Amino acid sequence: MTKEKLHNDDFHLVRNNNGEWISEENAVFLSHIEVGILQVRAAQNGKTLSVQHGPDNSLWCYRHEYDEIINLPVKTEQTNLRTLKIKNRMEPTKENPEPLVYNGDKPFKRNARTHQSNFRANVLNVPFDLK
Repeated sequence: MTKEKLHNDDFHLVRNNNGEWISEENAVFLSHIEVGILQVRAAQNGKTLSVQHGPDNSLWCYRHEYDEIINLPVKTEQTNLRTLKIKNRMEPTKENPEPLVYNGDKPFKRNARTHQSNFRANVLNVPFDLK
């Protein structure tokens, strides 16, 4: 009696966009968000990512492309913070010579309130009413 080795060949294949069959081991299935992130990283580094459409409208790419892009360093741009400089001081309004100061107002907000009051009084001609 010969001993037979029971061998179960379970091949899982996916078809790429060109109609070729690719082993599932060579494919990485991705979500739509992951595809977007990988495409940005690939573009930043001059690489290509060929996104394929799999069964049930799933997305996948080749494992070697995925590994290459994942191993790239993440590029982050240094942002320069700008400061707002107020060049002109706002003039007090006609009806309220001294602008109202609210507790907790910083200089920018105080100037913005004064500017708003000037606009109401001088452009819209709306009288100031304390009621």
